[in-house]
Amino acid sequence: MEKDEDIIEIIVDDSQSVSDKKHVNLYNVKAFFSGLRALPLFVKLYILVIAAITVIAVTAGIFTPKSNSAIDRRLNALRTSDKAYLEKQAEYQGIQSETEQQKKHIEEKQAELERLNNSQDNLDKLSQKNSELEDEKKQLQDEVNLKQKTLNALDISLDSYIRSSITLSSGRYTVGENISEGKYTITGTGSIVVSNSGTARINKPLKSDGESLTLKNGDIVKIDGNAKLVLE
Repeated sequence: MEKDEDIIEIIVDDSQSVSDKKHVNLYNVKAFFSGLRALPLFVKLYILVIAAITVIAVTAGIFTPKSNSAIDRRLNALRTSDKAYLEKQAEYQGIQSETEQQKKHIEEKQAELERLNNSQDNLDKLSQKNSELEDEKKQLQDEVNLKQKTLNALDISLDSYIRSSITLSSGRYTVGENISEGKYTITGTGSIVVSNSGTARINKPLKSDGESLTLKNGDIVKIDGNAKLVLE
């Protein structure tokens, strides 16, 4: 496009050069008329007519615009004959083609970026979901830990109860060996005899509502029936 403008400027410059030359001719005509004042009248009239015709022809040539077709023909001729123009035109077309390829490449990269953004959004959603699941897992773990503590306390309590509760059937038992020393609540059916060194210090029937009983190391406990001792 810049080359086209240069060619048109050349044509316009040529037209302006012609116009300047015609203005110079008009000036010469005026000078010529000034020099003819000394001639006879009929000669002046004849010369005046010839000059008028010349001026009209020159003026018509100045103000008559060049034909567009003539300009186009010259322009086309310059285009086909100007090697530099053809090279610039080829370079321009190459740059234009490269620009189109770059636009296409940019569009492809934009589409790829949108796909990556969508993937990133999905990844963010998965990350958020994973974080929520981790929070739920932590809450559940806290609940499990609390229940485990409660269960451990119950286990300790049950173990303590089991160790402090003794069920005895009919038989003979020694305190310190078969039964731990301590104060018990005893319930059951039948009878119980507690002796030490052959002397009975307790000999009574068992009661279902229970009663307090203190056993010492070395005591011999004889059960006739079934008895349950719970350490107080």
